[in-house]
Amino acid sequence: MRGTGVRLAQAGYAVYGMDYEGHGKSDGLRGYVPSFDAKRDEIRRNPYCYKGRPRLKTAHELLRASLRVESEVLTQVTLPFLVVHGGGDRVTDPSVSQLLCREAPSTDKTLKLYPGMWHALTSGELPENIDKVFFDIIAWLDHRSGPPAPERDD
Repeated sequence: MRGTGVRLAQAGYAVYGMDYEGHGKSDGLRGYVPSFDAKRDEIRRNPYCYKGRPRLKTAHELLRASLRVESEVLTQVTLPFLVVHGGGDRVTDPSVSQLLCREAPSTDKTLKLYPGMWHALTSGELPENIDKVFFDIIAWLDHRSGPPAPERDD
């Protein structure tokens, strides 16, 4: 997410991030990950880390939560929003983003599907694809932002 913050700041936007417990400036080492490569290798070697298919109850709870979001939450989204989604995403089906745009009562909503792109649009794609996604995000923000206020000589 750091790359997103940097790109938006370079485009002139103020960027703020959440400081979750065990991350950022919060106390403690919880959540401390000095190397994702090392963490991935540790997880692969850990015999106690479940690596199989999702358990039936877990899948049931995920389905239950998803259905609740569809029936109770989507119909309450009224703020302007932009959804960017890879057309080839196999983690989250693009139809979920299409459902959000169809069901949300917001009058200012935009869905950008990127054919052939995958799940991590701002970090896991080719550089030219990442640039395209950020161009679209910044253009969307620029369109909804007023012109910069003139500098004052106080």
